[in-house]
Amino acid sequence: MLPQASRGWPDVRRPVPIVTLVATTTLALAACEASSGADDAPPAVVERPAGVARASEVLRIDGHAESLTPIAAVRAADHVALSGDRLYLAQRQDAGVVVYDTLGARQAFLGGRGQGPGEFSNISRVEVTASGDLWVMDTRLGRATWFPAEDPSAPRTEPMPQSMTVPESVALGVSTIAFPIIQYPLGTDGLLATLLPSVPELDAMPDSLKYTRILGRVSADGRVERIVFVAPGNPTSLVGSDGSVRSLPFPNGPETDVSPDGSSVAWAYGWIDGARAGEIEVRHFRADGTERFRSVLDVPLQPVPDSAAARLRGDLPVPDYLPPVDALVIGTDETLWVGHSRSGGNRAYTVLSPGGEMVGVLELPVNQRLAIAHTNRVWVVERDELGVESLVKLTVEW
Repeated sequence: MLPQASRGWPDVRRPVPIVTLVATTTLALAACEASSGADDAPPAVVERPAGVARASEVLRIDGHAESLTPIAAVRAADHVALSGDRLYLAQRQDAGVVVYDTLGARQAFLGGRGQGPGEFSNISRVEVTASGDLWVMDTRLGRATWFPAEDPSAPRTEPMPQSMTVPESVALGVSTIAFPIIQYPLGTDGLLATLLPSVPELDAMPDSLKYTRILGRVSADGRVERIVFVAPGNPTSLVGSDGSVRSLPFPNGPETDVSPDGSSVAWAYGWIDGARAGEIEVRHFRADGTERFRSVLDVPLQPVPDSAAARLRGDLPVPDYLPPVDALVIGTDETLWVGHSRSGGNRAYTVLSPGGEMVGVLELPVNQRLAIAHTNRVWVVERDELGVESLVKLTVEW
């Protein structure tokens, strides 16, 4: 391994104080230019096998030794990236990215708290682009930073579009989208973004698109170029009897992910009632919107724990069951890892091949969240009783 200086990864860490930071509709892919002909074919129904894979720990980056408190606030897969022999972890309390080699040795720290070039306030996603550059999204500052692979000490920071103009050909029923969440940079070809409408825009959208999750291909100047997919969902809030808007407990929304190289995207949605109760539909698309496969998983529904229901306040109804799907990760080898709760509190990941065939099921403890996946090895974020997170590599035997 080359010495650190030769590898072009100087430690540019700035000392800062530690701060702990504390969607039901009909699919409309044909109307949104994302139909590929595969919509007409029935989805493959994939039954879960009786057995599960065995995972063994082979490497741990200890959060107590590395001050990883926390690594990620929500989705671990958005805050950890792997490229070759480099591993990148967003460290929110220090507002930067820690660089390790794949043997767990710390190599560098990039960024720091602030608003200048290469500085961050709230890191929401880290990715390694096809060219090898590190891309870091800051939602609070509304901008992204590229750390070039050849010289990460010279970062480039650019604002991301805060609203999108929508041409009539896209057929969303609105002219603008106010809340684009940038998911992945496609170089000179644009960006992938989740399009979240404001309340007035939501009211203006056709009923078939309300409360859906929409991912589109957009330009850097704020134009929606095409829709890649539309995923079903439920409203995330309801109006209480007193007229106030409150968050819906356990909202059953779609889980989505973008592959590590930006070449494909996927969504998974589970039904908690009706004829499809206990089903999870999984769809995998190329970034141009053509569908790779569609599968349906059959999983047992898990009731909402009494302890969780008792903590809810107000007059909103408490669902009988937890959302059937609560995690989705596209692996570095284009496998799909669909997470769903199991009895006993653990989370099972049903693993599908790049063609949609069953690989098997991996079960992880409730305190571990999948960050990076490959058929025979995974990286998980593990949180202990003190809230400190470690990054753990596991080998997987099927």
